[in-house]
Amino acid sequence: MVEFKTRFDSETLNKLNDIQINKSKKMMRGFMLFFFIMGALLLIFAVDEYKSGESYYFSLYMAIFSIAFGILFPFMLKGAMKRNQAKQNQSSSTISDETEMLFKFDEKRLFISTTKGEKFRSAIDADYDYIYRVYEDDDTYILYISKIECYILNKSDLISGTHEEFVKILRDNISSEKFEVKTSIQK
Repeated sequence: MVEFKTRFDSETLNKLNDIQINKSKKMMRGFMLFFFIMGALLLIFAVDEYKSGESYYFSLYMAIFSIAFGILFPFMLKGAMKRNQAKQNQSSSTISDETEMLFKFDEKRLFISTTKGEKFRSAIDADYDYIYRVYEDDDTYILYISKIECYILNKSDLISGTHEEFVKILRDNISSEKFEVKTSIQK
């Protein structure tokens, strides 16, 4: 059996948010490229309108706006994600230094218990089908239970078993396409 004991606190969730931002870099680059191309096309229209003696100001302003928006988009998205995470951290009574999570992985099942003193207790006893996908990087495992819901396990929070045993349990119980190592999370 492999066990992890971690906290469900704002620091852990902020780290997860940073990982999600890093994973969305490809999408952000796509949006930037789109706005740059739109800006370039609008600049071509503005030059064409200028040469033909037509009013070119609207096309020029839209081109400048599109290029500026493309440059600022990643920063706006990161800021929005961080603000939303901060709001979630403040609004949830279970997100605190007092909230502990214990993850147990045996050969056939996984168990997750969450406690916050005497105020809150939650337990999950599930087959490995419960796991949608697992990502591993240098210092964490991220266990997705859906496309947007996940748990973050810091490798330093391992209290029983070894990382090799944990990876073997996962590989024995979930398909290889659901388990990605280090290539999925870029720092």
